[in-house]
Amino acid sequence: MKAFPVVHINEVETAISQAQLALDMGSDGVYFIDHQDRDPRDTVLRAYGGLLTNTPDVFVGVNLLGSTVKQAYDILLESLNNGLIPRMPNALWCDDIRDSGTADLAELDEFRRSEPELANITLMGGIAFKYTPNYTSDPDRAAAEAKELEPYVDVVTTSGRGTGTAPDAEKIHAMKSVISKPLAVASGLSASNLHLFEGIVDQMIVGTSIETHVYSGIFNTDALEELLSAAHVQRN
Repeated sequence: MKAFPVVHINEVETAISQAQLALDMGSDGVYFIDHQDRDPRDTVLRAYGGLLTNTPDVFVGVNLLGSTVKQAYDILLESLNNGLIPRMPNALWCDDIRDSGTADLAELDEFRRSEPELANITLMGGIAFKYTPNYTSDPDRAAAEAKELEPYVDVVTTSGRGTGTAPDAEKIHAMKSVISKPLAVASGLSASNLHLFEGIVDQMIVGTSIETHVYSGIFNTDALEELLSAAHVQRN
């Protein structure tokens, strides 16, 4: 299972150093996110660009919280064109793919394909995701959502009911059974429960279980090392 620590941004320079720490410890990449209702150009994209200054080839994803997918694409294109970021991020994680910012998802997909700079960004599309109008823990409903929305995402991305809460294994099994694309979980995974999702979850986006406290933006290195070791054992 690939493991992507989440860097919650409080101070940009601290976020950069914590991201580098996670990469140095063997994570498959990192994601930047800011929960403080600030312009992502001032926080997420500054941290992203700063990290790439010294490590230009690492995998880095972003979540531009509060933006629709279309708005996030527009912000990324603008930021690339004005030199705020040196290249596009490897992945864009959105909490709810239905919140596309376009008339329908086919229109979003057409826009994405029309912009060459967006072509190689992996779209981590939130489906049955926490704190969205379309969240569900019901396995059948979640599976139906995954099947319907899979064509519009690169990685089906879901969660438990809240921050730090893992999804029920039944929901994850149901979603995995109806899709062919990778499945990611973005809440509640830790070294102690990875075995419940072995062979089902392809990627984890993880923050709470490896931070000193929720949204601190500072990793507990012992917990991070334990998580990465468990994920790498599953991969092998």
